Amino acid sequence: MQRVISIVLVFIMLVLGAVVSVSAEDLDISDELMNAIRELKNDETLSKDDFNLMYSYEISKDKYLVRYSRRESASPCVVCEIVMGEYKMTIGQPPIPMILYNGKLYETKVAYDEGIIDYDDLEIMSTFEKVSVEKIGWSYETDFVKTYVGSLAEYSYEEVYHYYGGNYLGSSPDWVLAKGSVSDKEDCDTRYLKYDDFVLVCNESTAPFTMGYGAFFTPWDGYGGGHCFYDLVSDFDLIAEKMDGFTDILKEQDEAVELGNCDGDDDLSVLDATQIQLVVANLDTAVKLTDERGVEFYFEDADSDGEISILDATAVQLKLAKL
Repeated sequence: MQRVISIVLVFIMLVLGAVVSVSAEDLDISDELMNAIRELKNDETLSKDDFNLMYSYEISKDKYLVRYSRRESASPCVVCEIVMGEYKMTIGQPPIPMILYNGKLYETKVAYDEGIIDYDDLEIMSTFEKVSVEKIGWSYETDFVKTYVGSLAEYSYEEVYHYYGGNYLGSSPDWVLAKGSVSDKEDCDTRYLKYDDFVLVCNESTAPFTMGYGAFFTPWDGYGGGHCFYDLVSDFDLIAEKMDGFTDILKEQDEAVELGNCDGDDDLSVLDATQIQLVVANLDTAVKLTDERGVEFYFEDADSDGEISILDATAVQLKLAKL
């Protein structure tokens, strides 16, 4: 009888130990996260008792990668791979990880697309326990070398952006923006390439790409064979037509100068509006420039209407005011 009692006591202790162990691993949902969930779900009646917090990791200041689930809710196990630039996040089952930032929740891919998290954040996320993030490492440097370098010993090559059209993995990126150089041109004149509201400026003597940048894309129907790089100048219209979001990415590069930035520095400021007013008042002179496609423009033409007027100074001020 005593042996039976002892066995029962041991069993009870093991059960209690297991309960204590589970409780010790339970994660608390913070008030900030709970309020963010209520806002996301548009349901003020939700409470912490309705959810389990699977993990919460701080990526950087005020940015958290969180994954939570609704208690007593069953979801089918579906493997999902979310691609963000050169990184992918593999999820074995729902729900997907979210980014908690400034009291709001964002889907991870949305947070990446909106610039809330960047490559540095993704690199940190790849080190987190229970989070499957890895660098894909797509690169077309071999194609670049084969096409342009040949027997030349020295070249430079960098892929500055990879574009994926969907939140899935299964092929190479839709397109890649690359910077490459294999030789110097004799002339080093400044070259320009005008887009709608900004100008790409090249002060280097780089080849084979006119502006130092090349666009890489699996060949389009009726245009080239094998993987190809496209020049921003000679293939200007083709790139604009085929590559979604290309102009937006190019505008973020260091060589891109926003129209209205006419005082020679790197920032659009009230000094640019003042400079435009001086030109309008005939107290200074604007220089008409011609880009590589033969398009004439002024940096003072902030509204890109072909003329310099007080409206351009107003356009700069509106941009500064985020209006």
